[in-house]
Amino acid sequence: MTGNWIHLFTDGAVKLDACFAASGVMACKQEEEWIVGFNCYLGLCTVFNVELWGVLDGITLIHERGYQKVVIHTKNLKVVKVIQDAYLTDSFSVLLRRIHISLQAIQHWKIKHVQRESNQVAGCLAKLATIRSTNIKIIPEELVPVFEIDRIENSRLC
Repeated sequence: MTGNWIHLFTDGAVKLDACFAASGVMACKQEEEWIVGFNCYLGLCTVFNVELWGVLDGITLIHERGYQKVVIHTKNLKVVKVIQDAYLTDSFSVLLRRIHISLQAIQHWKIKHVQRESNQVAGCLAKLATIRSTNIKIIPEELVPVFEIDRIENSRLC
């Protein structure tokens, strides 16, 4: 891939016993330069919808910052398939329709299924929200070593 592609890594965390869900999102430039990482507490939510919220929030953030080329990375294969399926724009899922509408505002986009090992930062960000019940907008210092692992893993993917 050439050009100014932004890589958006999304993940979700759900604690069924506590009726708690959160999404985690990390965005970086193709040159592996950190742009932003955040999480969002969602309350009671299915695992599938948590993943979709992460994608929607990430796309929204990327678009607001003026980026027009994005590769979405998620470990949820079902999410990859429903987002790729253009026929689902008429879906009963308002969340999925919002994602498709948001993607229309982006010049170029792709979505990829990745293994858990290549998505550790987004996963950690989601889990931090389940522990701290807060939203964060920047990478916490304790995740820098995990980001380095992801950077090395993803340099082979990009």
